[in-house]
Order: sequence, then C-alpha cells, then structure tokens
Amino acid sequence: MKTRVYVITSCHTKAKPQARTGPQAKQRASLAIFKKDAPQYEFFFMIRRFRQQQGSRTARELTSPQTLGQTWTPRRVMFSLLFFIVLFLGVVTTQPRVKGYLVRLLGKVHRGARPRRIKSLPSSKMKEWERAQRSTHDVPEILEDGLNIPNVVHMIFGLDPNFGHIKFGLTHYLAIMAARMHIDPQFIKWHYRYVPEGIWWECARPLLKMNRVEDIIHVHGKPRPMKVQHKADILRMRIMMEEGGIYLDSDVIALKSFRELRNFSLVMGQEDSNGLCNAVMLGRANTTFIQRWWNEYKHFDPEKQWAYHSVMLPKQLQSQYPDEVTVLSQSAFFTPLWTQLTVMYDKDDGYDYRHNFAVHLWTSADPNKRELLRHLSIPQIFSGKGSFQRVARQLLVDAHRKNQLCPYAAEQVKYLMMGGSNSTLITDDWEVKKDWKLD
Repeated sequence: MKTRVYVITSCHTKAKPQARTGPQAKQRASLAIFKKDAPQYEFFFMIRRFRQQQGSRTARELTSPQTLGQTWTPRRVMFSLLFFIVLFLGVVTTQPRVKGYLVRLLGKVHRGARPRRIKSLPSSKMKEWERAQRSTHDVPEILEDGLNIPNVVHMIFGLDPNFGHIKFGLTHYLAIMAARMHIDPQFIKWHYRYVPEGIWWECARPLLKMNRVEDIIHVHGKPRPMKVQHKADILRMRIMMEEGGIYLDSDVIALKSFRELRNFSLVMGQEDSNGLCNAVMLGRANTTFIQRWWNEYKHFDPEKQWAYHSVMLPKQLQSQYPDEVTVLSQSAFFTPLWTQLTVMYDKDDGYDYRHNFAVHLWTSADPNKRELLRHLSIPQIFSGKGSFQRVARQLLVDAHRKNQLCPYAAEQVKYLMMGGSNSTLITDDWEVKKDWKLD
C-alpha cells in the first residue's frame, strides 16, 4: 500500500484554476480538501519546489536530510532559531516556576547545591503587613498605665545624609523588633532627618511612628559645629526633657520586659567605673537630674573628650545627687563591654544573658565590627560563633513562632529552622523589587 504525502506550497496564495489533468491536478484537488477540512495545519512544512515524481515519495524520503537540505536555507534556519530563542526567553521570564527550575538546575550543576534566592518583599504581603502593624502601633498619644515612666520607646537614626557611615541593616531591624516584642511599648517613635533605604528598612518601617526633627546646630542658643554622634546626644536629652519614656540606641537589643524599671523616676546603666552610658535611659519627662545634666551642656565643647558629656558627666552628677537617678550594674545593659567585642562576635564564651535587660552591640566602637554588622545576614546569624549570634538566633526563632517577623525574614528563618543549608541561601538585601519569589 502506497502512502501519499501532500505538502503545502503557500499559506495565503490561492492557486489559479488551470484546466490540466494528471498528477498535478490531483495534488491540487487533494490540497484544497486538506485546507478546507483542517486549516489549523496550514503552517506545516513549507516547500516551494515540487516535482512530479514527489507525489509518489514516502514520508521518510520527504524528511530525509537530502530533501530538507534543499528547502531549509541558512536564512530560514537562522530566523527559526531566533524565533524559538525569543519564545523560550518569554516563557522563562513570565513563568516563575520555569525560572526557578532553571535556577536550581544551573546551581546544582555549577555549585553542587540547590540555591534558594529570596529577592525582595512582596508588594501584596507587605501592604497586609503594614496594615496589621499600624493598626496596633500607630497610637496618637501616650496612655497612662499607672507607672512613673511612659511605655514609649524612642530611637534616633539618620541625622545626616550619610547616616554616620552606618547602613540601616539587619541589626537595626532586630533592635526594633526586640523592643516591640519584649518591651511591648504603646509605640516606637523614630526620630530622624533622612529616611534610610533597603530591604530591612521596608521590614521595620511599619513598626515605627515617624518623627522628623530639625537639624541641630545650636546648644543653649549658641552655634556649635558638631559630629552626628554629638547631635544624637543633644537630641536624646531634649526627648527626655520634653516627653520622657524609654530611650534606646538603634543598636541596643532588648532581651526582656522593662516593666519593673518603670517604677523609678530615672534609670541609667553603669558602663564602667568611670561613667554612665546614655545608650539606654528610662525616665519621666523633665526630671531634676535631666535638668542638671542639660544645664551642663552650656559648657559643651565638641573638641573635648569624645564621651565626656554623654558618659563621664552623668557619673559625676550621680555621685553628687545619688537620690535623683537609679543606677543599674553594668550587666543590666552593657555587658559584654565594647572592649570584649571578640567574645561577642567571634568566639562565644558562654556568657549568660539572663541577667541582662538588653545588650549593646557597640556599632561605632570598632570599624571592623561595624563592617561585619553592615553586611550581616540571617544565614550568618545562624552559622555565627559569637554570643551575639546566639542571642540573635533565639530572638529570630521566638519572633518567628509568635508570627512577628516580616515576610522577608520569616521565609529565611523558616528555611533555616527546617535544616536548610546556609551556603545555599542567597539573599539580595540591597535590592527592593515589587514582587519576589522563593525559588
């Protein structure tokens, strides 16, 4: 039994009626029936030249390399390849599952492991996250709860355009989240002049009540050229005089509730034998001790010792007026000290943080550690060997279990808690996009 194969010569050109008989007429008649019954197949093989004897060739002969070589010219091959490449790229860029499969396949081939790439926050999840947080933390006024010190947390960041050479990163998000989870304030008031950027700022922003401040160039009416650290010292003094509450540096991680400390009028912590550190302060508005302290700023000299007015001066005033301020031991807020950063970040000595109300990360004390915290990521926390990483791991796990992490952090913590490898978790912390996928 012979098989006849009819091939279309053109898709859009109608053949002129010809009064011919023979094989060619039979071929044109069959082609017309084929086009009428199955128009969706008209784009199949396009071959221009037909010979009379081709009507009797089999399908194997028509698809042989010799026959195809006569019809598929280099130009046709080039355009066909270009078409399929464009089609392939379109499918890859529009289908996240296909893209994720290719990323995993290429990563497995080239790195021997399965990479997981978290790109950015999802716009839909982020909006839902913002609505949920603002509904509970955007409180217009301070509410009374029977204690001396208002349950409001104050933080300062971004008083100059370069943010004091400190990028808003994971450590700042941890400080904000820890204050919210452990202190449980009515709101966290964020005092700033310039708004930071980045993925961790997108996570932290819904938790804050923003308060833009003016630039600080005068002290007691006199112009003073100051560094950003001194501006922050003066601003926190004004906050404690006008509003009161709980002041925390943006690199202080709260470890438990401050409720028992709010029964006093003013609370500070011992940094060392020579000073009281102003990185953590709790107080009512405009206490006597704060007034005395602020009056000493009339003699403020930025060229004097770096921490004189912020650390040494309050210690001198406390020795003269011990009843006006409650001083806690160094272990309350400032252990490990800034001289023990190796223990904090590189080698865990097993220090028990249960006696700490908070831990200060001393971001500005060591340029090397500042650079480490600048690029800190959740996988590095889970694989770190220092005591800070141990505390941060527990904080992230507790926050995840209480559903208090933003979606970006929650996906990473969930993956690492399930036994995921740190080496295969890839994060793009510097980039914020409209949509993201966990591939």
